[in-house]
Amino acid sequence: MPGGVQGFRAAPPEGANGALTVENMRFGEGRALAIQYRDLGAVPLAAMTPTFTSPEVLKMRTYELMATPLVYSGQTLEARVTADAANRSPIDAALRLRVYGLGDELRDIDGEAIRLAPGGEAVLRWRIPDLDGQPIQEIGLAIACRAGRANGKIMLDHVRWDGTPELHLRRPAEISDFWRRAWVNNVSFLSKNFPQAFRISQDRGEGRPLLSA
Repeated sequence: MPGGVQGFRAAPPEGANGALTVENMRFGEGRALAIQYRDLGAVPLAAMTPTFTSPEVLKMRTYELMATPLVYSGQTLEARVTADAANRSPIDAALRLRVYGLGDELRDIDGEAIRLAPGGEAVLRWRIPDLDGQPIQEIGLAIACRAGRANGKIMLDHVRWDGTPELHLRRPAEISDFWRRAWVNNVSFLSKNFPQAFRISQDRGEGRPLLSA
């Protein structure tokens, strides 16, 4: 729909001097997400959209937000991108994940980058690697220019994910808590203080008294 950006927003990392904006624009016979950049350099800029709870949920009071991630390890991400013909420099584009890690800090993980010449088009595909049980909070596209500063625009036609997840549901090696928030809690007691990754107690309804894994 005109105006919709499907949750995408600019997410420049620390140390980036450039600027990035996202906008819904006409593209061929339909519409796409226009990612416009200014002073793009070697430090990537990114346009991201959420696929799981953000860290700001910890600031909620009274109610607990329960959610499960949309995307998992083992699935394949795909994006179709087209560089504007008016661009003056080629850029590198890569699929990006933002993943929870040590202390519930978010870290960026990028797929293999491809080079887009002005007017060029490509489909990026990436099978998501094993993330040690940590949930993916955002997915998107990271872009960079290795040949000085660049101004221009690329069109993101679609982002999708396919396939069956392939992962081990376990407590991550890095001390954190959001991996546990990736489960909707409908039990009496879900502990993280035992040697087992999961120690679940359900003393009412149809649940078993105790389950450890």
